[in-house]
Amino acid sequence: MSKTLYLVQSPFSATEQVLSKLQNLYQSGDDVVLMGDAALYIQHTFIQQLACVFVLEQDAENIAAIHSSNLETISYVRFAELCLSHSRCINLK
Repeated sequence: MSKTLYLVQSPFSATEQVLSKLQNLYQSGDDVVLMGDAALYIQHTFIQQLACVFVLEQDAENIAAIHSSNLETISYVRFAELCLSHSRCINLK
């Protein structure tokens, strides 16, 4: 079981601050899902340093023109599996 799954669901105007907080909390083995407006921050410096970042299929439509090598687009089924495979799930807004 992986450590912590971070769900970043902040409005666009607050995402920079939320990612700064995430950077302090994140540990190796954790996973990150960018949701809603937060997906627009896929090219943020901290996010680019992660081996993988998840984005739901519907949110990925908003960033279709952005190609990031660490981006993995996931379905709701995969999202549920991801939540169940972690010992903790933290929502950052």
